[in-house]
Amino acid sequence: MLKHSTLRQFFGLALFCSCAVLHAAGVLHAFKTSAASNPVGAPVMDAAGNLYGVTDGGGIGGNGTIFELVYHGPGEYTLTTLYEFNAYPGDGYGPGVGLVRDSVGNLYGTTQWGGAYGAGIAFELSPAAGGAWNYQILYSFSSACGGGLPEGRLYMDGAGNLYGTTEIGGANCSGTVFKLTPGQGGWIEKDIHTFTGSTDGANPVGGLIADGAGNLYGTTDGGGTGLYGVVYELSPSGSFWAETVLYSFQKENDGNAPTGELVRDAAGNLYGLTGNADGSYDKSTAF
Repeated sequence: MLKHSTLRQFFGLALFCSCAVLHAAGVLHAFKTSAASNPVGAPVMDAAGNLYGVTDGGGIGGNGTIFELVYHGPGEYTLTTLYEFNAYPGDGYGPGVGLVRDSVGNLYGTTQWGGAYGAGIAFELSPAAGGAWNYQILYSFSSACGGGLPEGRLYMDGAGNLYGTTEIGGANCSGTVFKLTPGQGGWIEKDIHTFTGSTDGANPVGGLIADGAGNLYGTTDGGGTGLYGVVYELSPSGSFWAETVLYSFQKENDGNAPTGELVRDAAGNLYGLTGNADGSYDKSTAF
């Protein structure tokens, strides 16, 4: 049985390796266990062609790393480790998805584990003078049903707010969509939607995307009318967010347990993948 994390790692690695085809007929970098291993999620690229990403293995104690592949020319990259998650009390470890990069080069991401309560963190890595990088924990997710296990890639809006999902937390421990807002005293976390585990969906494991009006789109791998996951939209309405279930999977020809983040085209159509939570390979689809 392929787990959701395995599927995400596979598709993220496939996207990562596709960069080699674009730049040269070869591998950009072979990750080694002692330094960094098992890259997850797709990398992000800056204007100079450098790539930034995470591994959930390697580094201090095998707890994962944040890395940069420095671009020297077509097909020529060298690895620089920017941060090693070391699982010291309060630090996170085990990043499960790729990074988000803002306009000034700061990197943002999450880990599935660690933090003050053991349920993961949101972090920022900022470039500093002399090639150094400053690491900061923005928020520690609480344990049990208070919300935790962030697994999807973060989304940043034009105001610098971060949005993401947790697999557990909220009503019936069925997961949340959260917003992190920067402030003078630090970052403030607010759950903008909690899933009930019923027809509205349960356990989001993918990241979010947005349209030009600020509506958010994502998936859950459970809940819905068939209990096999949903595609949903969250629309801002004053200080509240309204959820609309766009589609409920039935595990027939349409698949079940959608994973990863969606893709939206210019006409507003959404595309994604379903997993195979029951181990039936014929239930995996692209939709």
